[in-house]
Amino acid sequence: MPGTAPSTVARELEEKGYIHAPGMLPPMLVESLRMRAHATLFREKQEARDAVKSNGSLIHLSDNPEYADIVGLKDIELLLRDCGATDPRWTGGFLISKPGGGPPLFWHQDWWGWDDSSAYDARAHQLFVMIYLTDTRPENGCLRVIPGSHRHDHPLHHLATAHSEGMQSYDDPTNPAYADHPDQVQVAVRAGDVLVADARLIHGAFANRTDEERPLLTLWYMPHWSSMP
Repeated sequence: MPGTAPSTVARELEEKGYIHAPGMLPPMLVESLRMRAHATLFREKQEARDAVKSNGSLIHLSDNPEYADIVGLKDIELLLRDCGATDPRWTGGFLISKPGGGPPLFWHQDWWGWDDSSAYDARAHQLFVMIYLTDTRPENGCLRVIPGSHRHDHPLHHLATAHSEGMQSYDDPTNPAYADHPDQVQVAVRAGDVLVADARLIHGAFANRTDEERPLLTLWYMPHWSSMP
């Protein structure tokens, strides 16, 4: 409600650019989603995965209705509202799975509306929700972030444009966009944990140095849909 003090979670999201909600999904749902993910990946053509080798896969959830239950999960909506969302609307999502031996994900941020002054508000106008289907750690490609980079300039903002075909297909492994950075924080999680992050946050992922897939679902939301400019 207007005038209500922000929650601890909302303050953390505003300050760091991300929050970690452990154990949000029950084990049976996680196992079901993991089985669905492996079935989806089995159907994906190898050339499609090679084209996004740095990501591992970018499979639209809107093309796969078997994920509809997670998109509409009430606990996700409640978490978003605890993060300060006033009118959260889902706008898309992906199955992102880094295969065994997959390279690192390049440093990037995902916000697109920099030409509008609202892009520099303290509150986020776009959030991503990551739902992890396996335990993660640096060895198998866990997330890495630059805390505070959603609101402050950072040298990684000035790298070559991310999301290009060459970056996604890992054409040049020596590109500094794939390298470790002294400001990075590793975000290791357990299966069933959920991360919520500001789209402006600089983030990437470590290489997967194991022989197992590391699948996750990424859901995109506009948290203040009706009041966006």
